[in-house]
Amino acid sequence: LIVVLGAALAVSFFMSLMLSAILLVLLVIAIMMYRKRAELDLYKKDLTHVYLAVVLALFILFYPVLSGLPIPSWYGVLTKWMPTWWFTY
Repeated sequence: LIVVLGAALAVSFFMSLMLSAILLVLLVIAIMMYRKRAELDLYKKDLTHVYLAVVLALFILFYPVLSGLPIPSWYGVLTKWMPTWWFTY
C-alpha cells in the first residue's frame, strides 16, 4: 500500500512539474513572438503563425506518448513515424 501511494505521489509530482515546464515554455514562446513582432513584415508574421500552429499540433499529437499516458495501439502506430523510435504502446 505504501509503495502504491508513493508511486501515485511521484507521478502527480512529476505531472505538476511537467505542467509548470510546459507553461513556462509557452510563455517564453509568446514573449519571443511579441518581441519579434515589430521586426517582421506581414509575410513573416503569417509564416511564424503557421509554424507555431504546426508545433502546437505536433505537441498535442505526441504528448500522450511522451508523457506515458496509456494509449490505444492504433494511436501508437499513428505516432511512430520512424522505425528507430522504440516507445511501447
